[in-house]
Amino acid sequence: MGGDRYALLGLPFEARRDRLIVPDDLPHRGWHRPEPTVRNAFGRHFRLHGVWLDSAYQHPMSLESIQAIQDYLACRTNAAVASHAKREQDRVQSLFARLVNVRVNEIAFVPTATTAENLIVSALGIKAGSRIVTDDLHYTGSLYMYRQLRMAGVEVDVVRARQGVVHLEDVRAALARGATLLAVSWISAWNGHRHDLAALSALAHDRGARVYVDLMQGVGALPIDLDASGVDFAATSSYKWLMADLGLGFLYVRGSALPELTATQFGARQLATSDGASRDWRTRPGTAGKFEVGSVSNIVVAALTSSLEFLTSVDLDAIVAARQPILEHIRLEAARLGLKQAGCASHGPIVAFHCADCSSVKAALQQAGCYVTCSEHRIRFAPTLFNTADDVDAVMRVLHKALGQLTGRSS
Repeated sequence: MGGDRYALLGLPFEARRDRLIVPDDLPHRGWHRPEPTVRNAFGRHFRLHGVWLDSAYQHPMSLESIQAIQDYLACRTNAAVASHAKREQDRVQSLFARLVNVRVNEIAFVPTATTAENLIVSALGIKAGSRIVTDDLHYTGSLYMYRQLRMAGVEVDVVRARQGVVHLEDVRAALARGATLLAVSWISAWNGHRHDLAALSALAHDRGARVYVDLMQGVGALPIDLDASGVDFAATSSYKWLMADLGLGFLYVRGSALPELTATQFGARQLATSDGASRDWRTRPGTAGKFEVGSVSNIVVAALTSSLEFLTSVDLDAIVAARQPILEHIRLEAARLGLKQAGCASHGPIVAFHCADCSSVKAALQQAGCYVTCSEHRIRFAPTLFNTADDVDAVMRVLHKALGQLTGRSS
């Protein structure tokens, strides 16, 4: 399974490594720090230590994004940084709108995807007596929010997955009693389950419900057409498959759904003019005029200028096709170790397996400089651009030894 399957995709990154400052003593998660590795053409754009198959946890930033951040920080000594930053913010919103195929005025900056979901729930006027449908593969932080709303009197119906899959007929049954909102994750962070967004949207709209989708584990890893999907609201942060950092994300509100929403938080970024002395209280048109409140992280904007330029230039379908053999190799080798998959195969970037003793396995993997998510009695793999079958084999060798030791201990 060797070979560089990504080489034909093109590399629009423009590296400036002669100016790049990346210290050799960066903090490293774990005890062992292997030498930097380059395994395929994309690997040259990342400073990788060990085997990173954990991009669903946090995607490494490219050298080009790091350079963009350093360029921004250098500009912070210059009085012109404010106007430059505004241009970069506008550019990043335009790039994201292009990536997901929506109008740029349907996009707003938000601090996080979880913040965005809270804003939508509030703007819909959901209160005691309202009804929300979600599923148990939705993001943990979102499920906690809906648990708190349930305690406040909101009726929350959580559709249960069967064998790791949320079935459309179960969602249909939950919506039959009506709902204000259907809220799901496009790709489940728990096991990689992938929703058919068009089918869900059609079903929810037929029952009079609006649809919110957490895009975190899909956007940037998979092509998506939000306009065609029928989804009303969607959001993501930037530190996973958008390859940037924490502290800034995007909220999408379909133009036709915007008039139904009432802003519940207010700030200067909603105003049409930034001239505070004029007291011109007209608001900006579109999603930003209702949901942007305070300052945004220009450091994350800088990282996104590089990563979104790449993601809007490359053929994401080709990346999906190139990733599939890696995912199949993971499934095959995991099955040989007796690991049972949590859920079923999809074309998403995540595959997970049940594991009884994750703490011991995690310690062994980190000791070897291999990184996957080990928690909640499951091992989760999330391969990305730079991963190869060699990475998978390295992790499986450690798993084979660690699982063998656990078996010997229990016998």
